[in-house]
Amino acid sequence: MALVKDGQRLVTLRGAAGFGKTRLAHECGRQWQQQPEWNGVWFVELRSCRSEDDVLDAVATAINVVLGAGLERSDRLLSILINLGPTVVIVDNAEHLLPTVKELCATWLEAAPELRMVVTSREGLGLRGEVQHIVGPLSADGSERSAAVDMFIQRARAVVADLASTGPAHAAIAELVSYVDGNPLAIEVLASRTALLSPAQLMKRLIHTDGWSAAGIGGHGAERLWTALDESWQSLSTVEQVALTGLSVFHGGASVQAAESVIAAAT
Repeated sequence: MALVKDGQRLVTLRGAAGFGKTRLAHECGRQWQQQPEWNGVWFVELRSCRSEDDVLDAVATAINVVLGAGLERSDRLLSILINLGPTVVIVDNAEHLLPTVKELCATWLEAAPELRMVVTSREGLGLRGEVQHIVGPLSADGSERSAAVDMFIQRARAVVADLASTGPAHAAIAELVSYVDGNPLAIEVLASRTALLSPAQLMKRLIHTDGWSAAGIGGHGAERLWTALDESWQSLSTVEQVALTGLSVFHGGASVQAAESVIAAAT
């Protein structure tokens, strides 16, 4: 919140899939809506957009205006944004349309001096004046104060109120959240399954079965996770996909030299 209030006009919440960029953007928007200095706080979802026209329509729908047809649609939307006054527009899931979003943001911010924009993306826009806030994984070091462990326990207790979280149970939870690298979406999916499987059982199934579905960890949350991962994969070039496939031989990380050797052989 302070980034926008302190005069920053373009803030990008940047991070990998499942790290909570959308959730953070929604929470910021909710708090901004309670502040009288903003005439409006608008949330624009771009996941289903595939073109500039789609983006224009998504913004128009968010601010409740109709652009109509014709070549002047972009100009009409720009005029509306200028006349809105002090406004925050939050654009979510911009990574698959970065060139388009970058061009539109640059145009809108230059023409509408009272406009502020927040963008969530897996990559930054690269515009002058942009402030990038990195949204990373939760701390998953297994300590009592681990954010990932705390999140798992909180979400799991919404399913199993008396979930054990000390001693061996805590160790199993710590191992589980570390296994998914502190990814908040993955933690939510796993926590939702504690009505059927203990943390230790979840961990055992993840290690010894072929995939989450085979481990009995399916459902809508798992579908969201795999959709996010698939979108990330599809956004890579062929060379990047080959390189990443080669790096999958490592478990738990690798030295720069080892990674370079594997990538060189794979590509």
